[in-house]
Parts: sequence; C-alpha cells; structure tokens
Amino acid sequence: MDIVNTEYKFLRTVAGIFSINYKLEESWLITGPWREAHEKLVALLRNTAILTPYNLHEAGIPQFNFPFRTAYVSYQENIADKHATYYQQRFYATEVDEIKTLKKYLFGEDADFRSVHKYYDLLDSFKLRHLLNEEVVKLSNGETRKAAILKALLTNRQVLILDEPFAGIDQQTVPELNLLLQQLSCNGLNIILISNSFLPEWISQVLLINTPDEIKKLPPAEYRKILLMKNDANSIVSQLHVPAVAAFEGENIVQLNNVSVSYADKHVLMNINWCIKPGQKWLLKGINGAGKSTLLSLIYADHPQSYANDIGLFGRKRGSGESIWDIKEKIAYYSPEMYYYFDKSVSCREAILSGIYFHPFKKGVRNLELEKFAEKLFLLFFSEDKLALPLNRLSGVHQRLILFLRTLAQNAPLVLLDEPFQGFDAELTEKCKQLTECCCQDKTLIFVSHNATDMPKFITRIFQLYNGKGLEDKF
Repeated sequence: MDIVNTEYKFLRTVAGIFSINYKLEESWLITGPWREAHEKLVALLRNTAILTPYNLHEAGIPQFNFPFRTAYVSYQENIADKHATYYQQRFYATEVDEIKTLKKYLFGEDADFRSVHKYYDLLDSFKLRHLLNEEVVKLSNGETRKAAILKALLTNRQVLILDEPFAGIDQQTVPELNLLLQQLSCNGLNIILISNSFLPEWISQVLLINTPDEIKKLPPAEYRKILLMKNDANSIVSQLHVPAVAAFEGENIVQLNNVSVSYADKHVLMNINWCIKPGQKWLLKGINGAGKSTLLSLIYADHPQSYANDIGLFGRKRGSGESIWDIKEKIAYYSPEMYYYFDKSVSCREAILSGIYFHPFKKGVRNLELEKFAEKLFLLFFSEDKLALPLNRLSGVHQRLILFLRTLAQNAPLVLLDEPFQGFDAELTEKCKQLTECCCQDKTLIFVSHNATDMPKFITRIFQLYNGKGLEDKF
C-alpha cells in the first residue's frame, strides 16, 4: 500500500472512532508504536487533515468535523527556545533583555494588573505566579511545560491535546503535573494525552495504534495487561562493529575546579569540583533547573563562562591554545535544545553524517570508516531508501532518533547525552539503551535523565546537583 493510501486508511478509521459518541467527560490516551500516526491524528482532531468525500464514504461517514474547540501542546515546542535566536542564548544573561517574560508570554505585551489578577487562582494551582516576571528562557523544563498548558487553557478550549507532557521533566514534577491534569479533567476539561510512556489513572479510554491496519479502542485495564505482557526488545546490536576510538593516556578526561556560574544575583552553580577519568560512566542528576544543562554546556564550550572557569579537558586546561573546534571534535553531545535548531531541510544522510564533518578547518577530509558506521546505525531503524529523504519528512520522534544516532556516529571519546530518549516509547528506548551500551563501552559517558528506566546498565557513578552544589556518589 502506498503512503497516500496508508494515510487515508488510517484517517478514515480514526475518524470513524472519533465521530461515534465521543464524550467530553472521557479523557483519552493515544499510544502505540506507529509513531507517524500521532501527528496525523492531531491534524484530524484540529480539522486540518484532508479527507475527501470519497474516502469518508468508504469509511461509512457522511462527513467529519471534530466539533470541539481544541488546543495542542507538544513537548517538541519549548517556549523558552521559541523566544531565542540560537540554542546557546539561554546562557547569555546580557542578551535576555529582549526575551519575553512569563507574564508577557501568557497574557500578551500589554497585559495590565487587572487582566492578570483575575487568573491568580489558576496561576497558583500551576505554581507559576511567583515566576511571572521571569524570562521564559530561564524557566525549567517542568515550568515551561506547565506554562504552555496554562497558555492553552487561557484560550477557552474544550479539548486539550497534550503530546508527551511528562517527557523531560524530573520525577518530583511528574506526580505534580499528573495531579494538576487530573484536577483539570475532573473539573470538566477533556484531555487527549499522546504518550508512549505513561498511563495516568484518570484516563477513560485508550486508542492503541500499532499499524495503519491495527487500531484498537481499549479500556485502560486491558491496555495495562498488554503492557505487562510485552517482552523485552530483541537485541539489535549483536552484529554491530564499533570503530576503535583513539586512546587517551592522561589521568583525567574532565577536571572541574571550583566552577561557578551566576546570572546577575542568581547563582546556578557554586564551586563545583568534579573529576572524570577515562572510561567512566556517570549519571548527572538534579531536578529541573538544577544546572545540569549549564554544566554540560561548560564542558562542551558552549557557555560564555566556560573560559572564565578552571576547566580541564583531555589533560589540557581550557584556554591553553586549543580551538573550540578541537574541543568539540572529541566530544559527542546530544541535547533536546539542539533538536529545535537543527536544519531539518537536509537529507537524513547529511544529518547523520554532520556529526562527523563539522570541523571548519577539516573540510574535504573524509572518514570512510565512520561514514559506513553511521549508515549501519541508520539501517538498524530505517530502510536504505530513507537516507535520501529530507529529515523534515519524518515524524518528530524519528528526527530525534536520527540526531541521537548522529551523536553515536561521531565516535568521540567523550559522550554527553542529555535526555536522549525523550518522547521514545518503551521498545525504542530499550533498543537505544542497548545501542548506547554497545557504542560507548570503551568511551567516557555523562548521561542525563529523569527517568530511571532510561539509564544504561553500565552506569556506576552519580553526580548530583542540588542548590547549586555538586555531590559525587556510587550505585
């Protein structure tokens, strides 16, 4: 079946489900391994999908128009990043004067006290009132997620479509956000939750989308049984050969000595001391806003205060003569922020190879071994014909997957993975964990995640950030 007919068949089936006795008092979970389905479903419910009368007639539906006012909030749209020009801008305190505050984001440029005051109760329930004058680029992931949901509520919608709202927020914030959504649901707001990783108790119906031909409407109890019966994903890395990485003979890969970062009177990191030796595998922990991304940006030399601190990398003190490109060539870095700014008009092949060929002074120098390795990584998940496909033709999850593979394909001795499996379902996460363990076995790794199930098995050390301070620990 070609792509167009596959899409029409899916939309017809789902239109049939949502046109029959849809009840506003029932909140839904949309889930399943066919990841492209989620974006098509959102288009259908927002009445932007094209269904011809012929296709509707084949489905036995005289017409389809979702009759409720909908608002859509996606984890792929970070409100902080929307108001920045480039992803490092959040670290540049001198440039945030032009960035919107939370109050302006929620209520508009001309919001006065009266227009904001009437929403104080709602702001308090979201625990956002004290942040109204904060720039959105300085909010944590959990705070920006709640702010985007609140913004949608202010538009007086009947149905709130949430795409992976729990992705990328810390475990302390997950129950807080879940309780907030439960209260909204109990107060009459209809919520359609798109998630492959979470089934809240307040969900009434589950739509499981395995393939265009296998779509099931299930009660939550039956879906929980399916989750329990799922077997572990089969190994996908048994035949994968990882190229050798250049050995490092020094004592420390990373050495941070009394590292501190402040913005005006706000202290993000205070006197951080951290020594990372070759081959060690670390979990970097901390609640949203603890400074994890700031710490990684210092190591990767993206932060403007990188050279104002005592930082050693690969046995050399930062600023002792190496170029920024020489640093980045030895560090493979993935972060959710990079996804927002990556050029998605390039082909999938160009995207996955861009981690190998980014050094401006080594243009034209090819590494055929790494090229073949990158393509093998790609073919673990996609067919060969998709290499030539523009990246923006794939679903958001598949775009993130390719950028994750791009990081591994670089084959650098130090790997920084900041929430790499955000938005992945359990099966895809398991496969990528296996891949991480295979590709980083002989490398040094710093891994960030709020979800314990995301963590590769070979991680043995913890660096915890709390109130600006750092503490080392072991499992």
